[in-house]
Amino acid sequence: MMANDEKHIAHISDLHFGAASEYAVNALIDDLETSKPDIVVITGDLTQAGRRKEFEAAREFLGALSAKKLIVPGNHDLPVINLWSRFITPYNRFERFLSGMINPVYTDEMLTIAGLNTARRAALDVNWSYGRISRTQIINAADYLDRAPSQNIKVIAAHHPFTKGPGRAGSRIVGRGREAMTAFADKGLDIALTGHVHHSSAKLYEIENRKLVMIQAGTATSVRTRQEPPAYNDIFASASGLTVQTRFLQGNKFTGGAENRFIRDKSGDWNEE
Repeated sequence: MMANDEKHIAHISDLHFGAASEYAVNALIDDLETSKPDIVVITGDLTQAGRRKEFEAAREFLGALSAKKLIVPGNHDLPVINLWSRFITPYNRFERFLSGMINPVYTDEMLTIAGLNTARRAALDVNWSYGRISRTQIINAADYLDRAPSQNIKVIAAHHPFTKGPGRAGSRIVGRGREAMTAFADKGLDIALTGHVHHSSAKLYEIENRKLVMIQAGTATSVRTRQEPPAYNDIFASASGLTVQTRFLQGNKFTGGAENRFIRDKSGDWNEE
């Protein structure tokens, strides 16, 4: 049961419509509509190849959820086949079919969330899936966190990870990741939400003498699983405590798995309970 001074965030990622399991999609809708989170944060890769029909399926899924939503793009949300669209209007379908913004923000009486688009149309690398943050994005997001009400829990949401993880997708952190985290930590960042790796985790991250919580979501509905079944994170956050429970698809429904608990000390740092 959620306390009145907590916020419930459902953190989902890497749905990959176009390569999504229909029964996982239906199970996810059922689970989210039963638990009724305060906000659903989706950290990218809603589609498999940025096709129109995939965005239409993603929009239909989002329409089935009654909660507020904050959505950032992933590398798979840019056109993969049509290179003209990829280079000229890379985020057009994402903005038109989904959120209308690629760097969305959200604030209520307890939460401040800055969304970051880390997907890029091209890179100086054979693999264009690696993400990057611009210095303008860093400045704007840091300013948004700095202007948050003093009591608010400060969160960033991005597709690409700020720490290394398993597999090829986890072999690199997002470009300018450490520079960004240094700036955000200076503004009191509490939580970072990311995806991309298809692996769930919640752990402490220390930078510039500040300890915050780094939360990685697995793939919620894709058939392209990596070492774990489809999963998403239930996060219960208050001014002094944070509980992260990963919910895994078992049969035709999502069920609760292991929990990670963190507490915030008087200096504002987070520690494992």
